[in-house]
Amino acid sequence: MRRILTGAGHRVETSSSGRIAIEKIQEQDFDVVITDLKMPGMDGIEVLKTIKILQPEVPVIMITGYSTVDTAVEAMKN
Repeated sequence: MRRILTGAGHRVETSSSGRIAIEKIQEQDFDVVITDLKMPGMDGIEVLKTIKILQPEVPVIMITGYSTVDTAVEAMKN
């Protein structure tokens, strides 16, 4: 995904965990955040909730290979 977005001319920041992503979000503004649901330590729902506190106007796109109806509903509510 990074390669494709960078190739399309976008500036891309990546993080190896939700906690590192939140640290970056506290330091700079983002146009959009793409996050996985399953990550080590802090899961995608926690990341989503924290982003909506820190930068509520930023759209968040959740991706996952382990989706359930319940997690999809929770993500949409947040």
